[in-house]
Amino acid sequence: MKNTHPMLLFLLAAATAVQAQGPLTPPGAPAPTMKTLDQIEPRIPITNLPFSVFSPGSYYLTGNLAYSFTNQPAIQVFVGGVTIDLNGYTIINFGGTDTIYCQALGLSSLTIKNGLILLGKHAVYAPLMEGVRLEQVEISNASRTGVVAGANAQILNSKFYQSLSGDGVVVGAGSRVIDSVFQGNQKHGLVVGSGSVIEACHSSGNAGAGFVLEQGSVLRNSSAESNQIYGVFSYQGGLLENLTLLYNRAGAVVGNGTRISGCSIRHSVQEGIYGDNEVSVERTTVAASGQRGIFLFNGGLVRDCIVRANQQAGILVHSGCAVLDNVVDLNGAGNNEGGIAVYGSSNRIEGNHITSNADKGLWLLSGGNTVFKNSLRGNGTAISDGGGNDVGPQDPAGIATSPWANITY
Repeated sequence: MKNTHPMLLFLLAAATAVQAQGPLTPPGAPAPTMKTLDQIEPRIPITNLPFSVFSPGSYYLTGNLAYSFTNQPAIQVFVGGVTIDLNGYTIINFGGTDTIYCQALGLSSLTIKNGLILLGKHAVYAPLMEGVRLEQVEISNASRTGVVAGANAQILNSKFYQSLSGDGVVVGAGSRVIDSVFQGNQKHGLVVGSGSVIEACHSSGNAGAGFVLEQGSVLRNSSAESNQIYGVFSYQGGLLENLTLLYNRAGAVVGNGTRISGCSIRHSVQEGIYGDNEVSVERTTVAASGQRGIFLFNGGLVRDCIVRANQQAGILVHSGCAVLDNVVDLNGAGNNEGGIAVYGSSNRIEGNHITSNADKGLWLLSGGNTVFKNSLRGNGTAISDGGGNDVGPQDPAGIATSPWANITY
């Protein structure tokens, strides 16, 4: 038998396989394989108010709805696992009751998204429910607090305006609030429970504070402007990072162990920063405050900051603090505290550049402090020492011989 070329064998085998497959033309159009949205997640329309939710699932508005009853909420939720899609529409609650209400204990997961809620008592009232989520909603002119929710809430890309006798939003511990606006509320803009995180938010024109943070909460990459009490009020152990705080009555008022980093705080009516014990302030600019720029009590740290043109002391500390490597300029025009005022003992004042402050560059009102390696120029008095402090020699750099000298020129 003659040898057959391998390529010929391959072609013969391929032809045989094609013949075995039968006709290639399909008998008809292919059947659809994709499921519709209603097949994946059946949705229940909300066409009239009041409306009660007794079963988990997804609900949606079919149009704008007005509500005027005065004896019950517009939408009452009795179960968890519920999504209410406002579907781009508006609920106007003329009745003065809560608009979306859930008071049952032990429930979790309520999502409200994509629409506008006007008037009513609370737009959303679910203080006992965990995991409330608001996304792309706008809430305005609630007669009390706009939203009250329990722990682990999520507020995303939403706006809360002009609550008439309450806060914009109050949420419980472990909540996350991102990319949202709080404006013109009669009390605080946003109040969060312990261990919460706020990012990329703006709070302005509120009659209380812009942001109120319970213990261990984080506020970053956000701004507060023209709030009548504080830009930020943070209880102990919080973190304030990369904030812009402008024209508030006080910029940031913070409790024990709070850390402030990378912020710009300007034009506060009173203090720029008012801190309790163990507060650290780093890489922050505090300027043009009506009173002191930075006021810390005991065991605090101020480092690598710019503190400028504040009416009273640029930096005031009590005891056990370190004030290191700051620029302190043009402070103290409103009283005689000057650039840095030290009211207690055991403080370390080192490496600061202290210039053109009214009356005093550095004022030591108590003994027991260490002061060295600062540079001072153009102050009324370079260093005013009440006695009992360890102060490096004061000399121009050209003649200073001590490595601990304070350079005055």
